[in-house]
Amino acid sequence: MNFNDYQEKAASVAIYPTDPEDIEIGNIAAYANALWAAAEIGEVCNKLKKVLRDDAGILTEEKQTEIGSLAVIANQASSWLVQSIESPNPEQEEHLNLNEVGLAYTSLGLAGEVGELCDKIKDRFDNNGQEESLNKDDMIGELGDILWYVANVAKELDISLDEVAEKNIEKLFSRKERGVIAGDGDNR
Repeated sequence: MNFNDYQEKAASVAIYPTDPEDIEIGNIAAYANALWAAAEIGEVCNKLKKVLRDDAGILTEEKQTEIGSLAVIANQASSWLVQSIESPNPEQEEHLNLNEVGLAYTSLGLAGEVGELCDKIKDRFDNNGQEESLNKDDMIGELGDILWYVANVAKELDISLDEVAEKNIEKLFSRKERGVIAGDGDNR
């Protein structure tokens, strides 16, 4: 099966609002703040990943400060999320158009599934120093859920998975050829 075939099959089992009459989103702040919190935690994870890759896992004082600052922003986003859920502000109530609902749904789902995968991997190392083995079927299930959401986020953006895969490999090989694969930034 190629990526586009997978994307088509994944879309055929997608269940989320498609009729504008069925959608009453209400306070958009909760959805926006959830995505903001996920994005900021993603930034923290990316910085920590680079410490493992580039610095042998050693958190220098400079990296601690940089990552700590990002974690503070992630914490603020999480606080605003809690506030927007517990005390919605009627002045902030907006409604998403139908395309935005699908993108919000699939993006939130993707963040949630990545979190579930990370939670299972974390458990492997969070057992009083005793590594637990990861259940391969569980990992396949979580990765499959992530793939489903990736396919449907791409569909919501009208992008084929084949194009995503092709462009990603082109980008990575270009970075490798130019010696910047281990660098920072999207446009290197």
